[in-house]
Amino acid sequence: MTRCTRMSAYLVAILPFLTLPSMAATDGEVDDLFAWAEINLPQLLSPAGTPSQVSGGYRYRYYSGTHDAIGYRADDNQIYYLGADGALLRLGDITPYLELARVPPGTAAEMKAYLDARAYSSWSADPAIRPSASVHFGNVRTWTNPTLKTSLATGNLVHPVGSAAIKELFGGGTQRRGWAAMVRTRAGSGGDGWYWYEIFDGQLVGEGQGTAQCASCHSAGTDFSCQGPGGCTTPVGMAGW
Repeated sequence: MTRCTRMSAYLVAILPFLTLPSMAATDGEVDDLFAWAEINLPQLLSPAGTPSQVSGGYRYRYYSGTHDAIGYRADDNQIYYLGADGALLRLGDITPYLELARVPPGTAAEMKAYLDARAYSSWSADPAIRPSASVHFGNVRTWTNPTLKTSLATGNLVHPVGSAAIKELFGGGTQRRGWAAMVRTRAGSGGDGWYWYEIFDGQLVGEGQGTAQCASCHSAGTDFSCQGPGGCTTPVGMAGW
C-alpha cells in the first residue's frame, strides 16, 4: 500500500459525509488541524509538533521523521498531502476536516495526546486564568469549542453531539498541571451521553463515558455543562465550569 493510498483509506474511514459551506481557515485553525492529524496519523506525520511554515502559497508542515508533508492553500481552501514517495494527494476542502478536529477523541490515550498537543487552542477561552468555581484543584482556564459555544448562546437545554469543553488546571499557580474535558458523544439529555476525562500532575483522576463522579457534580448545569449564568455552584458567568 502506497503512502497516498494509506492516507486515502484513513480518510474514507473517518471523514463524515458532511454538507457544509466552504469556509476559509485562520492560521490557528490550520495549525490545530495539523496537530489533530499528527495525533491520528503518527505513522505518516512525525514528529508531532513540527512547526508550520509558509511557502509558495501553502501553509504546511514537513515531517523530518517520515519525510511526509501536509499543507493548506488559502486560494482554493484545499488540504494537500505530499508523501515521502513524492506523490501529491489533494484531500479536499478544509471545512469538514476542521469540524473533525474540533471534537476531541473519546478514549484516554487519544485524549491525552490531544491535550498535550493543545489541539483545542483555537477555541473560545476564558480571558485569563481564574479560580475554579468548584473542584478542579484551584486555578483554571476553560476552552469551549464552536459547537458548544453556539449551543450555549442559543439557549439549548440539550447540547448537540460534538459539544466539548476543556479546562486547563493550574493548581495554586499559573503553570499548567493537567486538564479536565467533557465531550458530548451521544444524543440525549443524560450524563451518560458525555465522555469525561480529568488528569492532574500525571495522575488520571477520572475517565469514561458517563463517569458518575463527573456527571453528579455537573448535573446542576444545563445538560451537564456548568457554563452559563450561575454555573454549577456560584454565579461566575460563562466561566462557570
